[in-house]
Amino acid sequence: MTDVQVGDLIRCSIRYTNQGEQCQTSIAYKSVVSAADRTGEAFGSDFWAHIKETWRNLQPDSSDLHTYSIFVTGLSRPEYSPYGEYSVPAGETRGLRSTASDLAPPFVAAGLRYPTGSRRIRDGQQRVSLLVEDDFQLQRLVSGIYDNVQALAAKMADPLYNQDAIATVIAVPVVVGIRYTGDPPTPYEISDPIQTWIVDEYVTSQVSRKHGRGK
Repeated sequence: MTDVQVGDLIRCSIRYTNQGEQCQTSIAYKSVVSAADRTGEAFGSDFWAHIKETWRNLQPDSSDLHTYSIFVTGLSRPEYSPYGEYSVPAGETRGLRSTASDLAPPFVAAGLRYPTGSRRIRDGQQRVSLLVEDDFQLQRLVSGIYDNVQALAAKMADPLYNQDAIATVIAVPVVVGIRYTGDPPTPYEISDPIQTWIVDEYVTSQVSRKHGRGK
C-alpha cells in the first residue's frame, strides 16, 4: 500500500540516453500533504508535467538523445512511500532545441548547485548532460545556453504541484543528507529546503563523480 505522509522524502530522477550512454538527473522533494494510494507513477507524471517544457527547451532535438522515464523512489519510508516509474510519452522523448552543432560527449555536462542556507547539509548538486559543442567556448557556457540552464535550475527549485488540482502544492524541493544513530550506527535521512540555485559558468564532467576525481 502506498501511503504518503507529510514529511516523506521522495526522489524523482529523470532518466535519459545520450549517444548510447545511460544518464540520470535527480531532485528530492519533501511532501507537504498526505495522500493514500499515491503511486510512484503518479508522482512521476506530476514531476514530468512540471519540468518537461523547461527540460525539453534545453534538450537538443537529436535522434541520439532521448528522455525516456521518471523514476520515483521513497527515501524516508521506502516500504510505504511511492516507488515506481513513469514512462515519458513517445511524442515527448526528444528535445525542442534545434541546433546544427554535434552533441557534446555524454560526460560533458552543465553543473547546477542548490544552497539551503544551512550548515547541516552540503549544497545539493546536479549535472545535466544536454549540451552540444557550440554551447561552450574554452569550457565556458555561452550566454544563450547559460540562460536555458538557469531556467531549468529555477524550475527544479520550484514546488511540485498535483496536476489533477493545479493550485495544490504537494511537495517542496530539498537537499537530503545522511546521519547515523545507535550502535551499530543506523543511517537516517535529514533534509533542508532549497533556498536558491547557482549555475556553474564552466562545463563540468560526469567523470569528476568518480572516486578521487575532481569536485
